Amino acid sequence: MAIQATMFEHGGLALAVQIVHTSCDGFSGCAITDEWAKVSRMEKGNVRNLQFRSDLGQVFPPRDNIFEMIKKGRPRGYEMKIATRIFMFDEIAISKLKENVNKFMSYSSRVEVVTALIWRSLMRVVRLRQGHNRPSMLQFAINLRGRGSPKVVGMQNI
Repeated sequence: MAIQATMFEHGGLALAVQIVHTSCDGFSGCAITDEWAKVSRMEKGNVRNLQFRSDLGQVFPPRDNIFEMIKKGRPRGYEMKIATRIFMFDEIAISKLKENVNKFMSYSSRVEVVTALIWRSLMRVVRLRQGHNRPSMLQFAINLRGRGSPKVVGMQNI
C-alpha cells in the first residue's frame, strides 16, 4: 500500500492511495481508508468489526501483474509515445448510451458507460494493430473536494 499526501500552500489536502491486489483486496483497502479517515476526523472507528482476508490475492489472482511490468521499466531505446485527445459527448448521446447499457445491467452511471465505451474502443484498436490484447492500465484523477461528508478542511484548520 502506498499513500501520498500533498498539502497545498493556501489550504487543502490531496491524498492518493495505491493498493496492490496481491496484498489487499478492494473491500479491505476501502475499509482501511474509511477507518483511517474516521480516526483522522477524531471519530470513533469500527476496526474491531472488520474481517480482513489475507489470501484474496490467491483466491482472485491477477491475470497480468502490470505493476511488476511498470517496476521493470521500459526496454533500452524505448521511446514513449503519448497522445492526448478530447472527446465531447452531448447529454442526449450519453443518455441513450446509458439507457442501452442499463437494459443489460442494473445500474451504470454516466461516467461508467462513457469510460467503458472509450476503453472498449481503445482495446479494439490495440487488438487490430497488434493482433492480441496487451496489459493496459487506466487511471483517473478525481477531485473529491466538496463531495465529502463532512467537507474536507484545509490544513490550517487541523
